[in-house]
Amino acid sequence: MKSTPNSSVPSRNSPLPLPHLSARSVKSKSLSVRWLLRFGALFSLLLVGLPAQAANYVFSDGSSNLPAGCTYVSPGIYSCGVLTLGAGDTISIGGTKPATITFTGALTTGSDNLINAGGLTSELNLVMIGVLNLGVDTIMNANVTASAAVNLGIGSTLDGNLTTASPTTTANVAGVVTLGANSSVSGYILTDGGAVTVGSSGSVGGSITTTAGVVTLGADCGVGGAISTGAGAVNAGDWSRTVGGGITTEAGVVTLTTNVRIDGDIRTIAGGITIGDSSSTCGSVISTGAGVITLTTNVKIGGSISSVAGAITVGSGSRVGGDVIPTGAGVVTLTAVHVGGQVATIAGAITVTDSRIGGSVEATGAGVVTITNSMVNDTTLVVPPSPACSPINQAPVALAQNVIVPAGANCSANVTVEQVDAGSSDPDGDSITLAISPVGPYSVGTTALVLTVTDSQGNSSSSSFSVTVNDVEAPKITINVTTPSL
Repeated sequence: MKSTPNSSVPSRNSPLPLPHLSARSVKSKSLSVRWLLRFGALFSLLLVGLPAQAANYVFSDGSSNLPAGCTYVSPGIYSCGVLTLGAGDTISIGGTKPATITFTGALTTGSDNLINAGGLTSELNLVMIGVLNLGVDTIMNANVTASAAVNLGIGSTLDGNLTTASPTTTANVAGVVTLGANSSVSGYILTDGGAVTVGSSGSVGGSITTTAGVVTLGADCGVGGAISTGAGAVNAGDWSRTVGGGITTEAGVVTLTTNVRIDGDIRTIAGGITIGDSSSTCGSVISTGAGVITLTTNVKIGGSISSVAGAITVGSGSRVGGDVIPTGAGVVTLTAVHVGGQVATIAGAITVTDSRIGGSVEATGAGVVTITNSMVNDTTLVVPPSPACSPINQAPVALAQNVIVPAGANCSANVTVEQVDAGSSDPDGDSITLAISPVGPYSVGTTALVLTVTDSQGNSSSSSFSVTVNDVEAPKITINVTTPSL
C-alpha cells in the first residue's frame, strides 16, 4: 500500500512556507530598519567630520616612505610630479645631504605643514618647475629655485633664499613671488621678470632684486637688504623699512607712502620719486635722468637731493641734510624747509619760501631765483640726522619664571616682580619697569599671571608664568570640654 506524503512536511523540491507576519510585526521591523539606516548615515557623517591623520614623509636614500608621485633617483636626488600635502603633514630629510627635490608639477601644502623644519636650510634644495603654494603657517627650511610662481600663505616662513629664474635659458621668467601677511623669507628674493609682493607685516631678511618686476611692500614690512629693479616700479606701504640698503630702479617709479624708512640712497634714472609724509632716508635721493622728485611734508633726507632735468619739490616741515642741486634744467621749489647745504641750478628756476638754507642759493644759468621770507647762508642752522640713520628702538625682552610660595595667615600670598623676573632686559639698553597682572593676593592653588616689561620709549613685551600658593600650616584642633555640674 502506497503511503501518502504528509502535507504538513514540505518535500525537498517544495518552497519553504513563509512565516505568518502580523501587520504589527511588519510595522515594527520596518521601523527598526529605518532607525538602523538613520544611525548608519549619522555614523558616516561623524566619520567624515573626524580630522585626517597627518602624514610624515621621509626623503631618504631608498626610503619607502615617499609621497605618492615622488621617486628616488640617486643618493640625495628625488623627483616629484604634482604633490598636495594635507594639513599638518611633514617632510623630513634623511640620508644623503644636501638633498635636491625637483617638482615637475605644482607643490601645494595645507596649513601647519613642516618641511625640513628640524633640519638646516643648506640640507634641502627645492627646484620648482610647477607652482609652489605654501599654506597658512607652514614652515619650510630650504633654498628654492623656481621657474613658475611662488606663493607663501599667511604666517608662513621660508628659511632660505628664493629665486625665480630659468635654470636653462637666459630668457626672463615671469615667476611672480607673493608673500602673504605676516609671512617671511629669511634670505634674499631674486626674480627675472616676476613681480614681488610682500603682504602687510611681512619680512625679507636679505635683498629683493628683479629685472623687470614691480616690487610692492605692504604696510609695516621689513627688508634686510636693498631693493633693486630694472623697469619695475617700487612701492612701499606705511611704516615699511629697508634696513641694510636703499632703493634703485632704472625706469621704474619709486613711491613711498607715510612713515617709510630707507637706510640707503633712493636712486632712479628715468623714473620719478615720490616720498610721503614723515618718511625718511639716511642716504641721498638721486634721479640721474628726467625723473621728478617730490617730497611731501615732514620728510627727512640724511644726504642730498639731485636730478638732471627733473623738477625737485620739497614740502613743508621737511629737512635735507645736504644739498639740493639739479644739474640740468630742473626747477627747485622749497616751502618751509631746512636745507643744510646749498641750493643750486643751471637753467632751472629756484623758489624758496619760509625756509632756512645753510649754504648759498644760486642759479648759474638762466634760472630765476626767488627767495621769500627765508634765511640763506644760515651758519646757525643745524639739521638733525635723519631718523632713518638711527636704529629703530626695539622692544624689551620679558622673561618670567614660575614660583611656589607658602600661604599666609589668610590662606593667600603675594609675589614681587623680583621673585618672578628671570632676567628681563632691553636690547637698546633702555631702562625698564616690570609689572604683574592681575595683582595679588593669590589664593591657595595655581594662578596664571603675566609679567609685562616696558622700556623708557614706551615699548613693551610680556611673558606668562604661574604662581602656586601652598598651604603649609598644619591644621589646628580645638577641643572644647564642658564639665557637667553635679
